[in-house]
Amino acid sequence: RFKLHWRSRSEIQKKIERGEVLLNGRPAKPSQTLKEGDEVVVLLDVPDVDLDKIPVETLYEDEHIWVVNKPAGVMCHPTGRHIFGTVLNVLFKRMKDSGELTKEKKPHLCHRLDLHTSGVLVVAKTLEARRALQEAFEKDEVTKFYLAVVEGTPKPQKGRIDAAIAPIVGAPRLKMEVTPHGYPSLTLYRVVERFVCRNGTDFSLVECDLRTGRTHQIRIHLAHIGHPVVCDEIYGIRTKLRRGDLGLAPPEEVITERQALHAHRLIFNHPVTGKRLEIEAPLPEDMQRLVCLLYTSDAADEG
Repeated sequence: RFKLHWRSRSEIQKKIERGEVLLNGRPAKPSQTLKEGDEVVVLLDVPDVDLDKIPVETLYEDEHIWVVNKPAGVMCHPTGRHIFGTVLNVLFKRMKDSGELTKEKKPHLCHRLDLHTSGVLVVAKTLEARRALQEAFEKDEVTKFYLAVVEGTPKPQKGRIDAAIAPIVGAPRLKMEVTPHGYPSLTLYRVVERFVCRNGTDFSLVECDLRTGRTHQIRIHLAHIGHPVVCDEIYGIRTKLRRGDLGLAPPEEVITERQALHAHRLIFNHPVTGKRLEIEAPLPEDMQRLVCLLYTSDAADEG
């Protein structure tokens, strides 16, 4: 028995009908029974992805680790239906092109960022470095700062969100909830800037110090205190932010459609040399534009 995690039964049936599933080198039939030693090949449609055009910027690199600036909208690694065009695909190609890719040396993820979150991502080039970095992340020995644009203004403007979280069992997609039976989770936050728009709505640029590393932690914690990340499709109040939401014209023009969350800075010890590293990724262009428009719309500036 074998399983393709990223394809449905109906899709596989259609592939069999089109002759795109081979059994021992010949087109398979739905009624055929597999025997030990049989070879099954499923022909996949590989999208035309130019890995060289995916803007994965190097922030730091040596023979042991590679720290990059992950763009929003790009998966960290192949998973589910996203098996091409990921950050790992890009780094594998770059190491292959440079001649650095070997059996002992290849890119290994040490942690992850959500699909629509941009920012600092640490990749190990060796198993030794990966083990040390993963242990550091698991023990919360890595200092992680994020920047987010949120709905409204948190009060107090500096505080801590100490709320256990866990996945919602039975949810149609991965979704977390605050629950006393969840995993201990702690986020420290401070409001960097508050914006009161001409139409009376307000937004804030918030820095979060992630003291634990739970799935969706910042997003669910900020939503829990009533200030979700702008355009968070799971925990937010809108999936698109328009100029009209800021009291600007033309009102229907969309400013952003992705969650305004950026992994801004990581501080950690190098897994081999022990040197303390502090690596920062600048705010991406789309979030820079959002913040600039918030400044433009800020009614306080008009005074």
